[in-house]
Amino acid sequence: MPESIPDALKNIIGTKSNKKKNLLVLAKENLPNIQSKFDSLSQEVENRLLQDYFSKFMELVEKFGVSINISERKIEWICTNGRICTTYDIAMDRAGREKISFHEALQKECNSHFKLRIQFHSEIENEEKFKYTALNIGNVGLIHYGRFCFFYDDIIIRKISAIAFIKGNSLDSYVQANDSLDISKLATELSTKDFAPKLTAIKHSNEIISKKADAEWPDDPGRPQHGFDRDRQLRHPRRSAGDCPDQSFLP
Repeated sequence: MPESIPDALKNIIGTKSNKKKNLLVLAKENLPNIQSKFDSLSQEVENRLLQDYFSKFMELVEKFGVSINISERKIEWICTNGRICTTYDIAMDRAGREKISFHEALQKECNSHFKLRIQFHSEIENEEKFKYTALNIGNVGLIHYGRFCFFYDDIIIRKISAIAFIKGNSLDSYVQANDSLDISKLATELSTKDFAPKLTAIKHSNEIISKKADAEWPDDPGRPQHGFDRDRQLRHPRRSAGDCPDQSFLP
């Protein structure tokens, strides 16, 4: 009988005594920090008389969706198995097809991110179940992860409480040079679903204050342009707010 993904990961990582961190708990604990930073940004916006501009920005991001970019191979896996796959699912499938170990298959799937992925998994609770998605207001998403962009149904997203949003890319932004996870930084850049628009505003605060985002953010969220309209229907793909790599984690 093939080993399970948790067992296969244990064989790679071994047994560690440190207690894993729960991202959802960290996200909830960070909400006062997010609110404080958002309040400071709002005050700066008021001082610079940018309230109308900021209101349009917030109106746009409050209509966010959650998307995932995937490859043709992952689409085939999803159609066969009836659910969104993880990197570990694909690695397990590859191990079976190529008659190699799960360890080898995962190294091939993760390439240069293998050590970072393993480190992140070893310190974050239930990481093997995460679906790495992105906040998206209607664009083709991050195509280097896959040229097909799928949106989760808004009704499903509204019902799921176990979603955490993170300001940056979890693997690149929060693992230190010695391969340890920078929990202190991670803990200050997490939010729950309800605070995701505020986290997005904080992330793009420099563009908002300087109005450098004018060339990329729409002047009117209700008018079709920059690849999206009020219902987030895709039109002319180009760089826009939909490309924000605001990472989210689904169970």
